[in-house]
Amino acid sequence: MKTLSPQYLRKIISLSALVLFVTIALFVSVLEPFYSHIIPITQLFIIFTSLFFHHKMTGALTKSNIQFNTAFLSTTALKLLFNILFISFYIGFIKENVKAFVVYFLLIYFIYLIFDVKSILFEMKIKKSE
Repeated sequence: MKTLSPQYLRKIISLSALVLFVTIALFVSVLEPFYSHIIPITQLFIIFTSLFFHHKMTGALTKSNIQFNTAFLSTTALKLLFNILFISFYIGFIKENVKAFVVYFLLIYFIYLIFDVKSILFEMKIKKSE
């Protein structure tokens, strides 16, 4: 099974550091009343789901186009389901600054979603050139 490339790991670590820096800067200054203690856990959750599903998708790159398309759509749907469950858990059990949390979650979800899609497209280009 294919492992995560060092280049992908460097990029996701850099992106995560940038998002964490901006998050801390915003929540320490402007958004302090909206801070929740689950914010760092949220980012870790997004990072680990991105790593896991990226690993699954890169493993599917070695298969046919139809199998890759199926794997891409199914992993994207599963990732969305996990994220919806995470948000539902927060809304159902924690109930602290719900609107701010959902906005923050969706914002970093879309940041990592765009990053993941670009990374998979880059890996597909590399595979085609081999």
